[in-house]
Amino acid sequence: MDRELVVRLAATEASPAVLVIRLLAGGVSLVEGLKRFLFAAEWGAGRFAHIGIPFPELTGPFVGAVENVCAARR
Repeated sequence: MDRELVVRLAATEASPAVLVIRLLAGGVSLVEGLKRFLFAAEWGAGRFAHIGIPFPELTGPFVGAVENVCAARR
């Protein structure tokens, strides 16, 4: 990666508390997304089927993927 790009991405005027909050929120999203894949019967498709969400075999992994992508973005 270009050094200037890294410096621009890391530059912020926000307080350190904002960084901590973003890292914590990203960590929670990552853990929740991984649980949807690793424990699908309890947290993914099985849970979605139990509460009546349509097409749980598709929506469970989809929600897990979205959570992981959002966690990586933080």
